[in-house]
Amino acid sequence: MEEQKQQMEELEDELQAAEDAKLRLEVNLQAKITQLERELQSKDEGVEESRKGLLRQLRDLEQVSSPIITTALKSSVINTQKSLILDLLLDLFFVVCLDGDGL
Repeated sequence: MEEQKQQMEELEDELQAAEDAKLRLEVNLQAKITQLERELQSKDEGVEESRKGLLRQLRDLEQVSSPIITTALKSSVINTQKSLILDLLLDLFFVVCLDGDGL
């Protein structure tokens, strides 16, 4: 009977030790989860700051390139107009020269 009592106390001690270990693991797990959540939040903030910085750079580039593109487009339109006018004048010149009546 004494042996069973001692065995029961040992089992209770082992159970208590296992429960303590489980509690320590749960506390450590929660601490790790909290740490990882903070790290993730920090990385999310870093990504958001990078995104905002890239958007600012994009807007700056658009502001710089917009006048250049507009100028290039206007230049292209003017060159096309000049080319069309020149073609029209050449066509008229050939019509007048070939017709003979225009001179």
